[in-house]
Amino acid sequence: MLLEERYKFYMIRISAIKVSQPLGDFYVAKLTARHLLEISTSSVARYNEEGKIIGNQRPLNIPRLKLIANFIKSSEMSFPTSILIAANVDSEGHIIEESSKRWNIKETDIPDCFIIEIPDGVSSIIIDGQHRLNAFSYTQDEYKDIELVCSIFFDLPNPYQAYLFATINGNQKRVDKSLALELFGYDVEDKPANTWSPEKLAVYLTRKFNFRTDSPLYQKIKLAPLYSNIEQSVDKRKWLLSTAAMVEGIMLLISSNPQMDRDFLAMRHSIWSKSNTRSDLKKLRDDKKQITLF
Repeated sequence: MLLEERYKFYMIRISAIKVSQPLGDFYVAKLTARHLLEISTSSVARYNEEGKIIGNQRPLNIPRLKLIANFIKSSEMSFPTSILIAANVDSEGHIIEESSKRWNIKETDIPDCFIIEIPDGVSSIIIDGQHRLNAFSYTQDEYKDIELVCSIFFDLPNPYQAYLFATINGNQKRVDKSLALELFGYDVEDKPANTWSPEKLAVYLTRKFNFRTDSPLYQKIKLAPLYSNIEQSVDKRKWLLSTAAMVEGIMLLISSNPQMDRDFLAMRHSIWSKSNTRSDLKKLRDDKKQITLF
């Protein structure tokens, strides 16, 4: 009876690995999107009545959430990076003191391995990853059981939450767009040509234009750093445009909405066939009511 009383407040129990770094200890674990949506919230950066800033997040961008939701529903979905969580913090950024509403850490016999008991109800703040998580709200119920990697900080004060968010997002360097496109289309030879997205088809054509000796654009397309060894053997004075510019130009001739087409072709299930091809895109255009991308 006492054991039942002990655990009646806890919704779930998860295993976690303790990680020690200069800022402090945190715990790496996995939680389903469903559970995270139920036990966490985000705190938008804003000024309170005293003129002090509270919260650390940007307002949710609904169009961005819908785009991420399409990616979640695709067969290529993967979120390998952690969702950062501040446990035992309420929506106003205050530390939760009531024991029945706090996350609890239990030791195990394995070094650095712990059991975390999570109470029912909202009891944590998302420090980083709110768009990834909230995009699941725009998917069907089945996708909410996808597991997400989480880095969990306990009793982390609001200034440190803001510091982590600003450091992570402020120090990120954008990937060179030409390099990203070339990497995006690297596996075109491994998939049937009729399943290539407009982006992959455009990357394929760009490569052909640049490397075929009978092409009017032979060695006139500037490649990303990935091909720096090739660049040493060509006359850079002949370059006319970048890979990104060429790919985007071709895509405009192929599709009016390349991202939507890419997400559709990558979807796990099709109402027309088991494997989507570019010929299905016409059906998508003709009858948008048959499939809900947004």
